[in-house]
Parts: sequence; C-alpha cells; structure tokens
Amino acid sequence: MRRLAATLFALGFIVNAPAVIVGVGAQLANGLIPPMGPSVVRQAELVPVALAYTSGHIYDRFPTSTEPPSHVAIWQFRVTRAMGRRGAPIALLGSLILAFGAMFAAFQLRRVLRPTERRFAGPALWSI
Repeated sequence: MRRLAATLFALGFIVNAPAVIVGVGAQLANGLIPPMGPSVVRQAELVPVALAYTSGHIYDRFPTSTEPPSHVAIWQFRVTRAMGRRGAPIALLGSLILAFGAMFAAFQLRRVLRPTERRFAGPALWSI
C-alpha cells in the first residue's frame, strides 16, 4: 500500500511540476493556441526554455509585455525580481522555512499515526 501511495505521489508530482514551474498561460502566449488545447507534454517542453530565459533575466524588474509566459513562475523568482539582489537570500530563507515546516509536520503526523497502525495491525483474515 505504501509503494502504491508513493508511486501515485511521484506520478502526480511529475505531471504537475511543469505547470507549477511555468504558468499554463505560457502555452497560449503570442496567440498561438495549440490545436488540441494545452497539454502536459507541451508544458514540460516549455520548462527548459523558461529556465534558460529566467537564468539570464533573474534581476530584471520591469518585464516586457511578451515576457510573463516565458519565465519561471514560482514565488522565489518573483521575490527576487521584485527586491533585486536582496530578494534571493530572502527567497532562499523562506524556502528553507517552508521545507523544515513540512518535514516537522510530516514527523508529527507519523508520530500520531504510528499507534493507530499498531492497533489495526492484527492477524490477517485468512489466518483465522
């Protein structure tokens, strides 16, 4: 059961990560509407382009009108663009705080659920 849950979690991450990194509107930029609408594959194809563009324009505060779909859309880059060079350490610190908070919550959840696991882990039905 854990393996299935981990597999589904990983699959969900793989499918959704490109939409988190690059906004879905990037597929509709410049008036080029895909014939079958936005797709997961096309979204994944836009990630390297957006990463390359963002790495060269990370501190640009005033984007052009055609730029928004072509850059990485996660909040850390928006903070860096808004605050300039001071924004990068703030974004890194914020990310670390969020990561440690998520790990703390996961450990707390595991601690709370562990007694429940033992209580329900009885003999299998077919061994009765």
